[in-house]
Amino acid sequence: PDFHGTQGGGGASVSRFLLHLIFFSSCSAAVAQARAQCQLLGKMAQQFRFHIWDPLLIVLQIVALQSTFYSCLGAFSAGICASVGCDVTLDLLFSEQVLQTWQIIFAMGLSSLAGAVALRLFVGRAKQCMDFAVTLHLIHLALCWIFFGFPTRLAWWLLVVGSAVMMTVLGEYLCIRADMDSRLTISSS
Repeated sequence: PDFHGTQGGGGASVSRFLLHLIFFSSCSAAVAQARAQCQLLGKMAQQFRFHIWDPLLIVLQIVALQSTFYSCLGAFSAGICASVGCDVTLDLLFSEQVLQTWQIIFAMGLSSLAGAVALRLFVGRAKQCMDFAVTLHLIHLALCWIFFGFPTRLAWWLLVVGSAVMMTVLGEYLCIRADMDSRLTISSS
């Protein structure tokens, strides 16, 4: 497949792009189910922060975070490109050359906010937010490297590091806030 969108016309690249978005968003349901099972086990043990080592759960959490991040990045990028009239291709997600536009930087920031909410929903622990956020961005680096070569522009690195920091800090805040809310609910009952 041509990731630059030069073959098959604009309609083919848009439909292929939408198929990728649908696939990524379908993975979130499996993680929600696995996390619900883990929470059920924790409630059964009646311990605060009952933890089971489950590699499958960790992999599913990573897949759900990647899916959420790329679904949001793709949707925001496609929406912004539709408003300014540019082509929707995978360049928007993985190429460092598109950073010349403020629209893609804005879409990456919004995707980081969505990623922070996904950290709260799928991971739920403040201690693990940085691990998952950095893993997400390292996978993004690997995909960028595979599709378009190693990124060399300083602006790309600043954007990715800023995105990881924003996702980590906001994800930790949301997890701590939810943890505090659950402690207040437990102590009041």
